[in-house]
Amino acid sequence: MQKNKFDISIIIVHYNVKKELFECINSIYKSGTIVNFEIIVVDNDEIKAIKDELKEKFPKVKYIENKNTGWGGGINKGLEDAKGKYIYLLNPDTIVQPEAINNAFSFIEKTPNAGVVSSLLLDINKKTYPLQGTKLLNPVNAIFSLSFINKFFPNNPISKSFWMKGRSKSQIKAVESATLSAALIKKEVLLKAGKFDEGYFLYYEEYDLGKRIKKLGLTNYIIPNSKVIHIWEASTSKTGRVNEFIKNSRQYYFKKYYGVFIAKFVEFFLSFGKREALFSSVLFGILLLGSFLRLNQLDRYTSFIGDQAWFYISARDLIVNFNVPLLGITSSHTWIHQGPLWTYMLAPILLLFNFSPIGGFYLSAFIGIISILASYKLASEFFSRRLGIIFALLFATSPLVVFHSRFAYHTSPISLLVLLLFYSFI
Repeated sequence: MQKNKFDISIIIVHYNVKKELFECINSIYKSGTIVNFEIIVVDNDEIKAIKDELKEKFPKVKYIENKNTGWGGGINKGLEDAKGKYIYLLNPDTIVQPEAINNAFSFIEKTPNAGVVSSLLLDINKKTYPLQGTKLLNPVNAIFSLSFINKFFPNNPISKSFWMKGRSKSQIKAVESATLSAALIKKEVLLKAGKFDEGYFLYYEEYDLGKRIKKLGLTNYIIPNSKVIHIWEASTSKTGRVNEFIKNSRQYYFKKYYGVFIAKFVEFFLSFGKREALFSSVLFGILLLGSFLRLNQLDRYTSFIGDQAWFYISARDLIVNFNVPLLGITSSHTWIHQGPLWTYMLAPILLLFNFSPIGGFYLSAFIGIISILASYKLASEFFSRRLGIIFALLFATSPLVVFHSRFAYHTSPISLLVLLLFYSFI
């Protein structure tokens, strides 16, 4: 086996930030790095204008021209020529502080279960960024941590857990998803994890890699004695497409791991955070009103008919006897059966509520509340936010809609499913 020529290969993907790139490379050489390293610059810029000046100023730096396939694609291109045992991923808009690379190398060498080891990121005033490292992203914590819910309730328990709030920045922190702006990883581990998915043009690569690192049984860390100044979005802000990149990568992530339906559902929920404060406040008030109408004395004033019993019994049998129904109850034409979707939805709720029938009614009410959001989103996308507010208010207060939201029956999800169906065509 050929011995690695370098301890670390530092890979920097450049795009439209020549000044910052040169300052970044300078900072590496001034940081007192004593491990044997190489620097690889992958040029993703459409106009290759840095090559000659880069070679003149930094003759030891390896320059690679690349078609712009995104940040992950650029890293993968650099990996092809990397000779180091470890890969240090470094954004071009960073300034490496003294001993940062040495300390990261020392930590990963003596930590056999380490996956990604991230440097602690500082702002231009050398103040620590408050949110670094998260739990793995899933639909639930995305809705509570990345949407307007986090704006109104920033300390809700799901958001606090996802952002890992309250953790000391002066101590080594184990995280499920580590920041990749300045991060060390063993090349062998990165290759085993499958390199970077080039379906992400920019953003969300850390969540995707975090999932694959976890499957390998490794742990990601952020270490405080390896510090790097990071000037956020120095290149992407020049394109004016930051929100587009974030949205596309987010949709790709959820589609990849949770399917198209969940990806669409999460996306319309998260888009509320981009609305003006006035509309968000009015919508929040409508949600409170709709929630009150659906939940008030739900355990006292509920309707129950015989057909509902079939779904409760089939849901019970699904849990207790693993008897999965393929058909639901019959329609008015007894040779035609309805679907058992409500059974599948009801079963985990019954288990959660210890087989109390009221669990199904709370499920129905929750679907009704989500439907208010879906109605707003659909109308605002097709027409305007003002009409979205009106439609949401009507949906929240319509007596018939409220009745079905308080009625634990297989008709309960119809409104939400129809709204999502129309939304999927946008």
